Amino acid sequence: MAIALTACGVTSAGPKARATGAATVIEERRMETDWWSGGCERPETMAGFAGQDATAAGTKLGKPIGDERFALGEGMNEFRIELSNDLPLPANAAIQVHERTWAAGDCRLTLWSTERDGTARVVRAMRWPAGAEF
Repeated sequence: MAIALTACGVTSAGPKARATGAATVIEERRMETDWWSGGCERPETMAGFAGQDATAAGTKLGKPIGDERFALGEGMNEFRIELSNDLPLPANAAIQVHERTWAAGDCRLTLWSTERDGTARVVRAMRWPAGAEF
C-alpha cells in the first residue's frame, strides 16, 4: 500500500497514489537528492525522472562524470537498448540524445534526454552499479 500526502496530512491510498499528486512530487524530490539510497545491486529504471526538464534535473544533480551526445541510430548499444522502448528505431534514428551520468559511491545514474519544442526533457533514467557489464 502506498502513502499519499494530502494538504491535510498523510493518508493511506492505493498503488495509483504514487503516480499522481503530491506523492509524485515527493518521490521526484527524493530521487534528485537521494537516488543512490538503498544501493545499486542491479540496473533499474528510475521512472520518476522521465518527463522532467533535463536542464533543471542536471542542475539539481550537480556535475556529471560523463556527458555525451549522439544520434540514436548511430549510438545504440547494449547499455542504451532500453531507449528503443521510448524512441523506436528506425523512425527515431536521427534524434539527438544527450546522455549524462552521475556517481555516488558505487552507484551510477544515467539520464537520457531529447529536445522537443525547445525544451530538453528526460526520456529515460537508469540507476546501475559501477562496474556493471551491459
